[in-house]
Amino acid sequence: MDDCPVQGDQGTRDYARRQPGTCSRTDGERAWAAYAEEYGTGQSLDRLCARGGFSRGEMDMYAPGWVDTMPRPKVRFLYQGSLRGSGISAWVPRNSLDDAYRLTEEVAHAIGWGLYLDRPGKIHELRGHRGRGSAEYRSYERADEVEGRGVRFAKGGWTIVNFFDRSGGDSRYGMHSMFALEGDWTIEEVVTHAREVMPPTFWQTRTFTLDIQDV
Repeated sequence: MDDCPVQGDQGTRDYARRQPGTCSRTDGERAWAAYAEEYGTGQSLDRLCARGGFSRGEMDMYAPGWVDTMPRPKVRFLYQGSLRGSGISAWVPRNSLDDAYRLTEEVAHAIGWGLYLDRPGKIHELRGHRGRGSAEYRSYERADEVEGRGVRFAKGGWTIVNFFDRSGGDSRYGMHSMFALEGDWTIEEVVTHAREVMPPTFWQTRTFTLDIQDV
């Protein structure tokens, strides 16, 4: 086993810390050695890993600095959408050096959407159509908000894939998910990267088919 699983800390309001992750085998062994000194060797590291591993808090306590030893992503990635509960939140991979909200601001400025990255309907404005108050926009909201339907475009050094998504705990119309990957990438490349870095629970709750169009 090259990596060891790490359980999320469910007692915190910090979304990133609530998510499960991984640590290197070396750091897992370091944490287990400190744990064993306190609680004995009744459970091997492999047994602990099979049961989900240490929590993030336990890793911080038993193997300080474990996060810093994980390899950094080669390209930066940002997610915006409904991850748990209501509303839109921002998320970056656990081993990213970027703060999610600072990166949101950077991406928003790069693609020219202000500080809020809007849903796929915003593409109507980018393409010269009328805005939110028009009958056309209201019709678009209801008729075209099919989960998985969205757009891909590259601008300002980022590739954006944005699609309607009401499967993240907020079923209101207008909810969406957005992947931002630094560089110029195809739809397939962005989605593949998102599948690799997003928490497994994200994809387990998305049973719809993605229908992404280049704009």
